[in-house]
Amino acid sequence: MIREMTNYEIIQVINKLDSMGAISYPFQISRAIIKSLKALREEYGIYEKTYKELLAKYYEVDDEGTVMKDENGADILKDPDKLAEATDAITTLLNEKVEVEMTQFDESALEALENLTPVDYGFFDNYFIKEEA
Repeated sequence: MIREMTNYEIIQVINKLDSMGAISYPFQISRAIIKSLKALREEYGIYEKTYKELLAKYYEVDDEGTVMKDENGADILKDPDKLAEATDAITTLLNEKVEVEMTQFDESALEALENLTPVDYGFFDNYFIKEEA
C-alpha cells in the first residue's frame, strides 16, 4: 500500500522499527517490516541528503558535516540573522510529504504474538495491518 508520510513520521517509524529489531516475529510480519523498512530508509536517505545541505548552508559544520558548537554548546550559525530562515527551512523539510510503499499483513498474523502490547498493536494497526474491504 502506498502511504503518504512526512519526513518526520518516517524518522519516527524507522526508530520504532529499529527498537523492535530484537523481537522474533512470524514470517508474514517480519517480511512486511523488512520490506517497509527498506522503502522507509530509501526515503530517509533523500531527506538526509537535503538536511545535510541545509545544515551546511546555514551552520558552521566540520569535515564530517556535524554542526559546530560554541563554548556554551549552542549551534554556530554562519549568519545569526538567519536563524528563523534556517528553522523554517528545516521545519519545512521535516513536514514535507512523501509516498512510501508499506508492505502490509493480515491482522490474524498478530494472533501468534503472546506479548503484544496495546502500543505495539496500535503501531502495527496504523502502518502494517491490511484494511478490510
